[in-house]
Amino acid sequence: MNIKKLVKGGAWFLLFSILAKVIIFFNKIYLTRMLSVKDYGLFVSMFSLMSIIFTFNSFGLSASMVKFIPEFKVKKQYGKITSVITSILQFEIITRIIIFVALWQLSPWLAENYFKIKSPVIFQFFCSLVLSEIISRNVKPFFKSLKKTIILGWVEFLTPLLHGIFFIIFFKFGNTIHVPIISYILTSLIIGIVFGVIALKTHNIFKHKPIEEWATFKRMFAFGLPLIIANTGGIFISHFDTIMLTSLTTLETVGIYNIALSSALLLSFIFSAISVTLIPTVSELNTRNKQRDIYKGLTRLYKYSIIVLVPIIIIGFIFAKQLLNLIYGTEYAIGYIALRILLIGIIFVILNNYNIRVLIGTGNTKAIAKVTWISAGLNIILNIPFIYYFNIVGAAVATSISYGCQYFLTYYQIKKNLGDNIDKR
Repeated sequence: MNIKKLVKGGAWFLLFSILAKVIIFFNKIYLTRMLSVKDYGLFVSMFSLMSIIFTFNSFGLSASMVKFIPEFKVKKQYGKITSVITSILQFEIITRIIIFVALWQLSPWLAENYFKIKSPVIFQFFCSLVLSEIISRNVKPFFKSLKKTIILGWVEFLTPLLHGIFFIIFFKFGNTIHVPIISYILTSLIIGIVFGVIALKTHNIFKHKPIEEWATFKRMFAFGLPLIIANTGGIFISHFDTIMLTSLTTLETVGIYNIALSSALLLSFIFSAISVTLIPTVSELNTRNKQRDIYKGLTRLYKYSIIVLVPIIIIGFIFAKQLLNLIYGTEYAIGYIALRILLIGIIFVILNNYNIRVLIGTGNTKAIAKVTWISAGLNIILNIPFIYYFNIVGAAVATSISYGCQYFLTYYQIKKNLGDNIDKR
């Protein structure tokens, strides 16, 4: 193993990821400045609905690419690598066409009863994204499977960069919701074409003909289905509050709440960098039966994180209204109470991220799926009455409670998994 190359590639990917997050942050500010609150809320609402649909659409096949392509590469079974790629593309094309047609047919009803807009045309236009990102959605797991981290980093970086460039160009012709929709569609097409060609040069599917395609697909489906069951719970926690706010309130409310939520979640991204090496470290300690060291390290990580977090959250709590007003504008400052509540919930998000990495490192992935779905269920149950009676404040409370539930349940699983070893002196 070329450690130097591996570290260098990983460092490049980390750099590109950080730059991508910065661009995403400024893109969001730019959108809120150029669009009305209602249009921004509509865009976020359509995106959340599509995110949930896409989760079910893939059935975990893209994730299974990361497992099977390296396996077939080592065995030099290049025909089976082609089978992985072609079977995923065929499945995606068929299912996405079905989803596109279904959404197109439902668009008049969704426009009137869900989005509460006069015409279905905007949503029908947005649905084009279903077809435009078939290739771009799959290039990332392909390059990840081959450890092409620098190329993967470029995909990560160029996607929001192209969004931003198109925003600047098209907003010159008018401040309408069509601008982000066109930008996302064009970006997905460009990323798909450019990196699709690079992927084709990396593995030429026309040179290596597919073999055992159906058998390979069945293996991938069996591997990917449990992953999608776990991931869907996380997607529901992330997007269900937006779905309920769209159904029960106004698009303006959706826009304001999502700005408050994304602002709070910025902290979790910053702290996620701390735990980059947590999984391999825990795995190594667990192999050496040093469970007590794992537990001690985790509690120390809690302690230091909370010491750093508390002053940041206090400042955010006090100046929530001023920060929203300064960054996004006066229309979004209304969400300051929701932001304050979500800042408390983010503490649990950050600590829970540590817990999840410990559970992965100790091989207890089933517990993660179980906990995620329990928390998602609680989030769904609480969101309906809380949003109905308390609007975005209710959504913030429900989401924060579900974050807290996740943390305590994963912590319980860690203590249960590590057992009596953590109490040994």
